[in-house]
Amino acid sequence: NHDCLILLPLLLPRMFYHLELSKDIPLQPNHFDSNCRQTLIDRLLSEVEGSCPSRYGFIIAVTNITYIGGGRIDETFGHAVYPLKYQAIVYRPIKGEVVDAVVRSVNKLGVSADVGPLQIFVSHHHLPRDMKFEPENTPPCYISEDQSTKISADDEIRVRIISVQKDAPNITAVASMTGDYLGVISGG
Repeated sequence: NHDCLILLPLLLPRMFYHLELSKDIPLQPNHFDSNCRQTLIDRLLSEVEGSCPSRYGFIIAVTNITYIGGGRIDETFGHAVYPLKYQAIVYRPIKGEVVDAVVRSVNKLGVSADVGPLQIFVSHHHLPRDMKFEPENTPPCYISEDQSTKISADDEIRVRIISVQKDAPNITAVASMTGDYLGVISGG
């Protein structure tokens, strides 16, 4: 399994890239038929879309398959291995980016939220100073002193990424809600 990185021009925000990648796909002999090409394509899509090779970020979607090479027999396992090259949209979070997230849970430590496949955490230290945790509320939430703003599960928030951790096979981030134009978008 080898990967090749080529950045292709694409007018998307900075955290999205259009990359040319490659992957070796093994194929068992019972798939050596007239549908072999489609089987390879299907297997490639199922293996890479939604995956997170930490070097690149999250592979959101394969946009084009540019090459399917001839299979070579793997004598150890008895299957053929086909080299494929493809282009894909990749989501790689970057420190300093502002993103919209959906709150997954709230506890005394802070807020857990999702930005597509990216899991982020906003520590209570990175929430606005007037936000206090209210565990007795149903559901538990953070509420501002004047009670005008509330953060609870399923709310949409805008945060700034302050650090990114790349631990294969996942990428997680820590974010802040303190700053101009950050905070609750909808919900609370």
